[in-house]
Amino acid sequence: MKTFVKDSLTTTASGPWSRSDSTFHTVATNQIIGSGEDGRLSFFDALDPDANMILPYPSRARRFRCGFLGLLHADVFHQRLREEFDADVVATAPTVSYRVRYPDTPETSFEDVASPAALDEKRLHQSGGRGGAKGVIEEPMVDATIICPADAVGKVVELCVDRRGSQLEHAQLGVDRVMLRYRLPSAEIAVDFSDELKSRTSGYATFDYDDAGYEPSDIVRLDILVNGEAVDALSSLTHRDKAARRGRDMCARLKEALPRQVNY
Repeated sequence: MKTFVKDSLTTTASGPWSRSDSTFHTVATNQIIGSGEDGRLSFFDALDPDANMILPYPSRARRFRCGFLGLLHADVFHQRLREEFDADVVATAPTVSYRVRYPDTPETSFEDVASPAALDEKRLHQSGGRGGAKGVIEEPMVDATIICPADAVGKVVELCVDRRGSQLEHAQLGVDRVMLRYRLPSAEIAVDFSDELKSRTSGYATFDYDDAGYEPSDIVRLDILVNGEAVDALSSLTHRDKAARRGRDMCARLKEALPRQVNY
């Protein structure tokens, strides 16, 4: 068991490391920072060793998937790349690895899908599988334990429900503290769960979690069209119930960031 302190929150992850233990970003740079085995960019050669940094592995060309223990850790890492190595850094939204069973494969055969581009939607929804089998997507789950002040229980429960959590336990710890246990999708805690929990409890909550395997879920691919064409970098995998809201939020931000007319 490894415990890391993020500001006033404690995040616990069971070792050994897996993809669901931390927040994963894809980091793209405009130059090779250092050279490692097999021509891989070595962040440990470029930066001082960081005990909270998960060894990155390359996804394509100069893009590398890295694990961070929260948004603050990611921001510091990106800032050091810019300031110390004059590298232009582009970071995508955090992702988790899903498991997919296609209709034309055995029931026990699953493929890991860590990016929207790796999901074959046509194959997933095709008919005529073995025995009429349908495609299944499973998402990683965690069993989270939250200890918070009694007067903040309502806000914490609201947060967990909004993140598609199911309550496992609610216990009173003395007069002014409460322990809540929830089963939550790993994707729902990967982005800003700790920061939101800290905000709602004024920094007085602790958050621990352990892996809880995989569960079937209604996961869909969300594509954003720019000038009528899908942009892979803006695609994401999300739950169907949140796809419309997430798509509207993304389009609202892009409307402010992208010019209405582009001169070529």
